[in-house]
Amino acid sequence: MTCSTVIAGSATQVMFSSALNQPKNEELKMEQIKKEMDQIRKDSVYVRNGYSNRREYLKSLAEEYGEEIVSALSDVMGPSEDFDGLVSELEDWSYMNGF
Repeated sequence: MTCSTVIAGSATQVMFSSALNQPKNEELKMEQIKKEMDQIRKDSVYVRNGYSNRREYLKSLAEEYGEEIVSALSDVMGPSEDFDGLVSELEDWSYMNGF
């Protein structure tokens, strides 16, 4: 056996070993991503304010102000305004419409 055969054999063995470990590495990456997503959900503004998600939050606003107006304003304003501009607009709308 020559030196080049040993090196080539080692390289093949390393490549084969890496191929066998690849699915395991992918599983670990996916598990890490799931953990990070769970943490993001826990840290979300909705969770910090007592709601499990945006849908639940908007549903609670719809119970107070009405589904039609909440849906219309939340679609136009977007999630970035859920706890600021949306609430202000709903309060103004409610005041102007005598609710």
